[in-house]
Amino acid sequence: MAGGLLMSREIVFEAPEHIINVPLDDDAGAIVAAHQAMGRFTTALSRGDAEFEERVFTGLSTLARESQVDDLFVVVPPPPELGALGVITLRYYAGARREDIDDLVNESAGGERFVLEQPDVSVRATRMGDATRNLLRYTVGEAPKPRRIRKSDLRITEQLSWYWYLEDPDGSSAIINLTSLSHELDVAVLIRPVIDRFATERISFA
Repeated sequence: MAGGLLMSREIVFEAPEHIINVPLDDDAGAIVAAHQAMGRFTTALSRGDAEFEERVFTGLSTLARESQVDDLFVVVPPPPELGALGVITLRYYAGARREDIDDLVNESAGGERFVLEQPDVSVRATRMGDATRNLLRYTVGEAPKPRRIRKSDLRITEQLSWYWYLEDPDGSSAIINLTSLSHELDVAVLIRPVIDRFATERISFA
């Protein structure tokens, strides 16, 4: 699918069948995306299951619009499971500078977040050129006391982000930020390579 123009470039997403693009114009697009996910099933779903899937997709679409996300993709489990394993959001920052990536990486570990491990920041090759990959795990609120900390007692979020800096010959520039959040670490470990493959292999210019 085409993701539209950014500067003079058209971005194209080649999403595999387990990654569903969710249009953000209205709930109707989210329902169409839900039925695309259900179309992978070899047997018909009950009306109750179909309504559940529609609610998942419309709910995620609403949250994305409220968060001012530019593009939304949902990582779905293999049939017969319903729902979402993960969510991929993209934001486009027109006019951003290359050094703004450092600011975005630093902001991801700031505020009320208590980062549990040193963020893993590296530069990786992708189809759109070199990108900055940022992986961190954090909890929100008061920092846990070292002697009492038990990860099983914390609500840990794993955030995996990718950042591309793009520049046109005319001097216009932009940053693309892809992010996925996981609140269950066993699921995060499962979908992390899926997100990485999507970022490195499935996004390109037309």
